[in-house]
Amino acid sequence: MAGSSSAHLQLLTNRFKTLTGDWCRIADALQTAFDLPDDSLLLERPATKFILTWMRELRAFQKNFGLLFGRQKQPPVADDFTSAVALCLGQFLTAKGHPGRVRSEQTIEKKRRAIRPDISVLSASGPLIATVECKANLGWTRKGWKEQCETRNAALLELFPDCTPYICVLTQKNWNSEEFLHSPYSGKQWFCLSKVGVGKIADPAADILHPIEPMFLAILGRLTKRA
Repeated sequence: MAGSSSAHLQLLTNRFKTLTGDWCRIADALQTAFDLPDDSLLLERPATKFILTWMRELRAFQKNFGLLFGRQKQPPVADDFTSAVALCLGQFLTAKGHPGRVRSEQTIEKKRRAIRPDISVLSASGPLIATVECKANLGWTRKGWKEQCETRNAALLELFPDCTPYICVLTQKNWNSEEFLHSPYSGKQWFCLSKVGVGKIADPAADILHPIEPMFLAILGRLTKRA
């Protein structure tokens, strides 16, 4: 009787242990996928496809989980999106000979209210060389997103003049993306990965708006110069 009463706990524990092992294998396979010449990387877009596939499968799981247990509202994907970008960038740089350079949600200085980029990239000697702010979309602040980004970047560059700040947005849907997409920064420091909303991603390869690989290669180039 005691054994049967704890079976649900063992199932739950085993589920999370299995997930940990699965993610280790995914990370290893992802690193192998990045072992490509630059031209092939830009053509095949393994990181962008991986991120959009993660978002598609996550949204499908959330929908089915909600139906199973009666949850009416799906949780936001923003944190998983940041994790997906950070994992891809970390494994990419590791595959190119720069392991351990990526940090996520780490303050850039030791003081209260210090800037905490979604993703930071450190040179081998320690200084910050790039940050990536990840957003599911920019509808959270409507017309104020550009001013907020500029204010944040100015504070960042005052501390780290050699740092390049990037913005990575998941989808162009659910916000007015016109100014973003027509900016000279678009596709260079500002990236919007998907043409369609998260729930509409069907074919990650066909739904790409801006591939993230040019950003990864630019960051790699900066790391290589600082090595």
